[in-house]
Amino acid sequence: MIDESRWIATRTPEFRTLHDRIKVATQLSAKLSALCYDEPESIQEAFEELIGKPVGERFNLVPPFYSDYGLNVTVGQAVFIGYECAFTGHAAINIADGVMIAHRVNLVTAGHPVEPDKRKAYHRRADHHRHKCVDRSRGHDPVRCDDRRRLRGRRWCSGDA
Repeated sequence: MIDESRWIATRTPEFRTLHDRIKVATQLSAKLSALCYDEPESIQEAFEELIGKPVGERFNLVPPFYSDYGLNVTVGQAVFIGYECAFTGHAAINIADGVMIAHRVNLVTAGHPVEPDKRKAYHRRADHHRHKCVDRSRGHDPVRCDDRRRLRGRRWCSGDA
């Protein structure tokens, strides 16, 4: 049985707001992905527009990049994000200082019920899981950060709570 307080029911005003943001974020992702690597100022400006806040100094991203929400992403100092990365879902993605994210890494914070009859009726709330994810500079592989039991206590993915 799912705890329905953790889910957003579809066909509600809250879900419509989320859906509208997804449309904006995918447009901004397309704009960012059209840029060339030799345009670092434009890349940083487009990424900051997508996430709605400034990034740290020495930010480096190789397009293309994909996100379906964006406002959940925070980026520290001296961060590298390789080409064809995707950040999906709307729970927090906090990238610490000095993190290097390899090419084609997907950070997935999306969720829905696993029961087939409820899968289309709900979407996980953004506050359901709050993790700082993937410090690739320490040599760890990226992970889905919604499996709290499996990841608890590891330096590269720890809960905020």
